[in-house]
Amino acid sequence: MKGSLNPKRTIAELKELRSLTADENGAHRVAFTSTWANARKWLRSKLEQLPGIEIHNDAAGNLWATLRGESEKALLIG
Repeated sequence: MKGSLNPKRTIAELKELRSLTADENGAHRVAFTSTWANARKWLRSKLEQLPGIEIHNDAAGNLWATLRGESEKALLIG
């Protein structure tokens, strides 16, 4: 199935994010720090690799990724 989840890739990407934003005490992505900004850049770069994704930041600085489909229904994850 096109676009199906790949658990191995998901785990690898979570480990990659952890390597960018964690230390021996766990992950730290406090808002507006350089670590937080790097995590956002990382996420945006991953989203940009997906076909058909529309990406934008709103006035409050929230990162939005939209994948349009045939249905008018929406799923919001945050």
